[in-house]
Amino acid sequence: MHHLPDRFYCRHAITPQLLLALSPIMVECFNAPPWNEKWTEASAFEELTGECSVPSVQVAIVDHGVMPDSLQPVGFALGMALCDYLGSPDLVERGADPESYYVAEVATLGTCRGQGIATRNLTRLIADARAAGFRSIVSRTRFDNCPMIEIFRRLGFVEICRYETETGGVVSERVVFQLTGD
Repeated sequence: MHHLPDRFYCRHAITPQLLLALSPIMVECFNAPPWNEKWTEASAFEELTGECSVPSVQVAIVDHGVMPDSLQPVGFALGMALCDYLGSPDLVERGADPESYYVAEVATLGTCRGQGIATRNLTRLIADARAAGFRSIVSRTRFDNCPMIEIFRRLGFVEICRYETETGGVVSERVVFQLTGD
């Protein structure tokens, strides 16, 4: 049994107000190249609300990047037990450990990239997942998302497969990564 900590990070509870604050980050991040997806703030809010409706969800916002006095986050990572993720059968079918923790979203505003925000948010999620007893962490990204692929590799993730899927109104090749061990 996995015991995830409370759904709080940096004094942020997962509330509709927080999801409204994260929606523009998701839109800016994933509507830009290489993703070129078709998110609106309303559709991003709906997606985040759905992802956050599961009991094991966690959102990591470890700092505010270049805007330390701002309450507006500049990036976030969102994860949950893979079994709670709607798309888990798809990932398990492609080789992901069904007992994994799933990193569903990692997003940072363009003006704040290159400062280690995504790495810190992802590292926080991994640490909390490990503390909850998850031995395997799984995620996926576009094949051409070189910065995220580099972060995954630097943190010890290995590629387990590639496949084509539709996300955010765009069909693209995805790479599935898995991190195992301690």
